[in-house]
Amino acid sequence: MLDNKNFMTTPTHYKSYTGESVIGASAPIPMTGWAVVVEQPIDQAYASVHLLIKRLMFTTFIVVMTVVLLSIIFGVWFTKPIELMEKAVRKVTQGTLEAKIDYPVQDEFGRLAEAFNHMTSELKTKSDNLLREKERLDTIINGSGAGFALVNKEHEVVWMNHRLENWFAKDQDYPTCYRLLGRMEKPCQDCPITLKDLKYCHNEIINTLN
Repeated sequence: MLDNKNFMTTPTHYKSYTGESVIGASAPIPMTGWAVVVEQPIDQAYASVHLLIKRLMFTTFIVVMTVVLLSIIFGVWFTKPIELMEKAVRKVTQGTLEAKIDYPVQDEFGRLAEAFNHMTSELKTKSDNLLREKERLDTIINGSGAGFALVNKEHEVVWMNHRLENWFAKDQDYPTCYRLLGRMEKPCQDCPITLKDLKYCHNEIINTLN
């Protein structure tokens, strides 16, 4: 009789009589004294597990590569308009008001680019207008033959045109308008700078230079 203790009721890893590594199990057959032994080579027994692992690794690789590729695509899609805007803003800060953002896509970035282009166009127009007005003012101030000066609230002369500079080339040590123009020690009576209501002095002209 076979001893039940020698039977492998659970799968066990061992070497068969051929020397091959196998997984096997056995069970007795009552009343006969025989036993049934089932064994399978290790490679065949774990073939499905290995196949599952390979498929899982391949699927994981595909998913990771897809996520990375989508991240790159969306990253470029988001950063490209930002880079265009950054370059355009840098050009504007350097004085190139003709800078435009070429981004025709009608999305949030497209609307922002359109607003930026409109803003630079307005800045260019106003800058050109200011430049023309400056040229006209320079022509009037420097071509009229008269002297012009800018005076602050402390009666200090902060700017003179070339004509006035030539007239007072030797008097650069006069810090105030009343000393420079009137040779006085205090501001003029009814000085336009100190008057609160300028309507009382709009016809006043300094016509005496000592």
